[in-house]
Amino acid sequence: MDENISDPTNNSRTIIALFHGVSWNASTKWAEIGDGVTLANFRGSTPQDVYHELCHTRHIDGGDPFGFEVYATLQSGHTELPFGYGDPYSVVDWLSNLITICTGIPVGMCRVISPWLNHEQPVDTELVYCSRGQTEFLESGYARLNDESLRDISRIWSRSNQLWPHGRKFGRLVSSLTFFHYSWRSHYIEQICLNLAIALEILFSPHDRTEMSHQIAFNVAKFVESTPDKREELYRKIKKFYGHRSSIVHGGVPSDDKIIDLTVEIFRLVASILKRILLDDTLAETFNIDKLRKVYFGQRLFTD
Repeated sequence: MDENISDPTNNSRTIIALFHGVSWNASTKWAEIGDGVTLANFRGSTPQDVYHELCHTRHIDGGDPFGFEVYATLQSGHTELPFGYGDPYSVVDWLSNLITICTGIPVGMCRVISPWLNHEQPVDTELVYCSRGQTEFLESGYARLNDESLRDISRIWSRSNQLWPHGRKFGRLVSSLTFFHYSWRSHYIEQICLNLAIALEILFSPHDRTEMSHQIAFNVAKFVESTPDKREELYRKIKKFYGHRSSIVHGGVPSDDKIIDLTVEIFRLVASILKRILLDDTLAETFNIDKLRKVYFGQRLFTD
């Protein structure tokens, strides 16, 4: 690949995505995530110069440039994901979700510049999303992109086309990723709580409908922890979290101070679970196929 990756491609079907709340801590200036997809250091890059010019001439972002540190180049024709942005399955949003999963911290803001034409001024720019005050409690500092997290993102991206359905039906893993995406993009704590509960339920719900919260909590605890004491502690947290979920669904919304700390903890937990599954070929296949998942939980029910 061209070493001068800081200069974006001339391809008119390239999207430049700027990520705020994400820091560049890698040993290189850029990393290839997949065919036609790169992540790079924004500071000192051509996209940075153009963004600052847009702030000056078009007064985007109030004319005062935000401190973006990371950008991505995404070219059409290299993935089965819809090219563009604005839904959980688009290339920009899918990449944002993987950054969030692999770092455990949500991307705070994303601005796209597209299409890029012959190094001239981009014809369009749009703020795709920006975190709201209600969800800032999820952001404990910047999401750090280092060599390890970039390798993880690349490994997961490589299986994106395998996860993407060739028919109409999504597998459980993709559906769980979707609701995780909805959680950190939500504007209110209640929405975050419900979407995280759905993401967990899709992965760990039993194949029958009895004692749902107990079986989900049991399956999560058995999957995550390795000792009885830790399993019991996590089991009780998941049960408590589902109690909040039930209160919200049935109209008895608890106060924010009762659910924020636990919801933040469950957010980190779901991110780590998804990361673990996505980085493991066997687990990814198991959780995406109902028959394999049923056998998996059945076997773990009677083993230590």
